[in-house]
Amino acid sequence: MLELQINVWVDDDLLRTSYADVSDGPVLEPLGVRKEQVRMWVASPRRWRVRFPATEQGRDGEVWWSTDPNGFTTGVAGRWGVQSPKAEVQPFEELWDPALLIGELWLEPRAGTQVIGREAILVGGSPRPTERPSGNDFIILEFPGGDEHELVVDAELGIVLRLRSFRRGQEMVREEVAGIDIDGSAPEGFFARREA
Repeated sequence: MLELQINVWVDDDLLRTSYADVSDGPVLEPLGVRKEQVRMWVASPRRWRVRFPATEQGRDGEVWWSTDPNGFTTGVAGRWGVQSPKAEVQPFEELWDPALLIGELWLEPRAGTQVIGREAILVGGSPRPTERPSGNDFIILEFPGGDEHELVVDAELGIVLRLRSFRRGQEMVREEVAGIDIDGSAPEGFFARREA
């Protein structure tokens, strides 16, 4: 099992301008920067659990669950109210299953580096101008809509330790692994929903 502690940083004002044309509408109140700490456990793509500051969600085989009344939160920076989680990228999957990024970004290795004491490779990424046959884009391109990305890939595990998305040179979103445990195990029923 993989256990991750993830720090999420989002410039909500820049994020808002990337997916909505706010220039012709009413003046909106500034949203500022959002910071969250998230804890995630992944045993497989079909068995995971994520703990946000106020809610939890997970998947145990075919059973998806969430304690958030607004629905599931998925993808870079979070996306609320997802109606059909099976059709969406799972929470932070772009970190623990970075194969999703390979088909969506042109990638260029830049340099060796270290993050949380682990050897890693700094990689630049730019959106590929192609759609999938279904017409869907990967959520990193559809939302938040970055035009440049920076990844730090763990040299041993291949997971993404840091993912930064930029819009017109300004950092918009950062997901960064602050702690990792790759030898953990989960007790029976850990991935199932627990009633409060």
